[in-house]
Amino acid sequence: HIILLHAGTNDMVQGAAGATDRLASLIDLLIEEAPDALIVVSNIIPLPFAADAVNAFNAPIPGLVQSRAEAGAHVVFVDQFEGFPVSELGDNVHPDENGYNRMAAKWFAAIAEYLR
Repeated sequence: HIILLHAGTNDMVQGAAGATDRLASLIDLLIEEAPDALIVVSNIIPLPFAADAVNAFNAPIPGLVQSRAEAGAHVVFVDQFEGFPVSELGDNVHPDENGYNRMAAKWFAAIAEYLR
């Protein structure tokens, strides 16, 4: 079982305060409820009108993932932000077809070695 987690965009719009803590709690819940699953956590893609909030939210995510992996959880990080052009946001929030294809390629690269 593989869980792909790209969460937090709505928090950037509705209020970023506490978003990192909510993500950490969600990761912990997934680890608890699906201990044998591979949990693949990404940072979020750009959100041009909330760039500062996105940068602040994304910054601690690799460390959140790393600390849980070091504790024995089956969790890995995928950088969905780096290299994602805002021109691939169809409505300035959601990816267009090219953006989704870009994201799919990054997800696949992260999980390919775990597939049978």
